[in-house]
This record gives sequence, C-alpha cells and structure tokens, in this order.
Amino acid sequence: MDRILTDICIATKNSFKTLPKLLKSILNQTDLNDVRVLIADNNSCDGTLELFKNYSFCKIVSYKDKNPEEGLNYLLNKNQENLKIIIGADDYISKNYIKSFKKVAYHLKKKGIKKFILLPMFYKSINGFLFNIDFPLPIFFLKFIGISRGIGFGIFNSEGNIIRYNTNTKFASDFDFLLRCIKDNYYFKYVPTRYFFYKGGRSSKNWQVAFQEERNTSLKYNKTWILRIFIKFLFKIKFLVKKLNEIEKSIRKSFS
Repeated sequence: MDRILTDICIATKNSFKTLPKLLKSILNQTDLNDVRVLIADNNSCDGTLELFKNYSFCKIVSYKDKNPEEGLNYLLNKNQENLKIIIGADDYISKNYIKSFKKVAYHLKKKGIKKFILLPMFYKSINGFLFNIDFPLPIFFLKFIGISRGIGFGIFNSEGNIIRYNTNTKFASDFDFLLRCIKDNYYFKYVPTRYFFYKGGRSSKNWQVAFQEERNTSLKYNKTWILRIFIKFLFKIKFLVKKLNEIEKSIRKSFS
C-alpha cells in the first residue's frame, strides 16, 4: 500500500479532563505509521498544553485561536495534501479507526477519486426513550439532517484546495462544512469503524439552540420548496425524539 500521510486535527480549549481518553485511544491504534496529531488551542489554562508533553506524536501548531473553527482552518491549511481526520477533543475512537480510514483512502485514490470525505460508519446515535443504537444515516440524508460537531470525519483533496470552516457557525459547523463539500462534488464514503461521543459537551447542553442552527443551515443550502418541506418534517421528528429523551432523563432522575 502506498503511503497515506495522515493528520489527526484536534481543536482544544481547556480539555484537560476529556483529552486523556482520546489520546489513549490514539496511542492504542493498530497503525500509527505516517500519522501525526496536530493541535490548535484556544488559550487553555487548565493544564491542557502541559498534558500534550506526555505524547510525542502530538504537535501544537497554534495557541491563540478565537474558536474551534478558526483553529481547524489553521490545521487544514497545513500540508493540505495529507489526509485530514477531524476529531473532537472530548471524543475518542475505536482501535482500528486510523488504519480503516487509511485503507479506504488508499483504495479511493487508486480508483482515481481526487477529493473525498470519509465518515465513520457508526457516528449517529439515538438513545434513551425507545432506542439505544448507533447507526449510519444513508449518505443521501446528510444533505438535509443536522449533525453534531466532531463526528470524526476525514477529508482529502489531491489538489490541496481543502474547504474551510465557516467561523460564523457555533454548533452546526461540521454540518455546514459537509454541505459545502457536497456542493463542491466531494465523493462521500463510509468507513467501517466507530466514533464515540462525549455526551456532556456544549452541543448537548445547548441542544435546542444547536438544533435551530442545524435546521437553519439545512434550509440555507436547500432552496426548493419540496426539499424545504421535507427538511422541516425531518427536524420535527428529530425535535420530538430529543424532547422524549429529555422527559425520560427527567423521569429517571426523579426516581434515582
């Protein structure tokens, strides 16, 4: 297999409590050849920067980013010809994650596909009220339904002209990024591996605000009336599921 130079891109901000689990999951990967971890930090003051000194494969390349989107743009701009994998600082990955991404990237490059997006197969979860499952949405639905920040996706462009994050978004930045990749004719492919979320992050705590931004982002990129009706219907279902989960958590808390 040809060499697949890979950058794990992580934006941090006072992530000392969640990073050890992520860094351990990277350290335990089955393939770390030609892999480096690039960090963009937003003025952390909780020991985050000191923590990276214990991991030789990590390199801090930016220290004063105003927000995660600005930091990720800096990382994406560095050696753009590499495969970039964006991972949330409070998430972690399965043991075969990087190896699986590199394998799929190699086969796509061999087929002559010049720019593509790789998504972990199991990144979307419904848990709580009626279901407790992780599942892949059909890629078709990625054009319409919102997704959270940090789904652990990869991006490659053989010409090195990688799309940048919209720094005006707060919760739907990954969704906005991927919608623009769809518009720019990137090839999308699922990778048979798992991505694990931290359930106490900013999007989870402010889910109603995040929900609204995701909905507005979807409507912004889908202008035809029939698609807008479909999108509004999908988000009504998503909102209902969120509310039911919230009620269930409240009931469980009252009985605990």
